[in-house]
Parts: sequence; structure tokens; C-alpha cells
Amino acid sequence: MTARVSRILLLLSIVAVAAIVFQPHPTVASGTVGEFHATLRDLGAPAALTPSRAEALLNAGMFVPATLLAMLAFDRLSWTAVVASAFLASLAIETIQGLLLDARTMQSIDVVTNTFGALLGALAGLAVRRLIRPR
Repeated sequence: MTARVSRILLLLSIVAVAAIVFQPHPTVASGTVGEFHATLRDLGAPAALTPSRAEALLNAGMFVPATLLAMLAFDRLSWTAVVASAFLASLAIETIQGLLLDARTMQSIDVVTNTFGALLGALAGLAVRRLIRPR
């Protein structure tokens, strides 16, 4: 995958995340969490997997593609810079949700889970970068 393709996919990933997190009413997000939780339970997930934990998995997963693609799109970016940028983006998202979107709330746990997903994506991107672009 070329850097140009990675950049286009990165932009699409960011737009998709923005479309989800900046909805004035979290109807789609809430429905997705409920469906995801039900699907995991149907597949045999343990009772310890509560809807809140399913939401945490989705929040982490939401940041994986963008950070993986950022690592592939920009060779000179370190994984720490990508994760730090994702942390700041998550903090901005939660602040906007808390201050500007009446039906949404700011949740610090979302910043934590988003950043964890960013870390996973950046490390995966680093591994892919090393596989496809050996030194």
C-alpha cells in the first residue's frame, strides 16, 4: 500500500469517526453498542462482558484504523507521536461532546479506551511498516 493510498484511507477513517462522535444524539452509537454486546453474548462471551465493557471495546477499536494508517501514511512519524496525537484528538472529542452537544456527555473513560486503541493501532502500524519497508 502506497503512502498516498494510506493517506486517503486515513482521511476516510477520520471522517467516519467524526460522523459517529459528533452526532448530536447518540442514537446510532447507542444502538451499535447494544447490537455489538448482543452479538458477542450470542457468540458465547462471558457474563462479565457488560454493555459498558462492549462500549469500551468499540471505543478502542474506533481508533485502531486511523493510527495504523497514520503510521503507514507518514514514515517519519514515531508511534509515540501518533498515540499522543490520538490522545489529544480524543480529549478534544470528549470536550466538544461535553460542552457543545446537549445530548452527549464527556466521559474520561472514553479518552482512556480511545488512547489504548490508538496504541494498538500505532504498534500494529509499526509492525506492518517494518514488514513492508525493511531497512
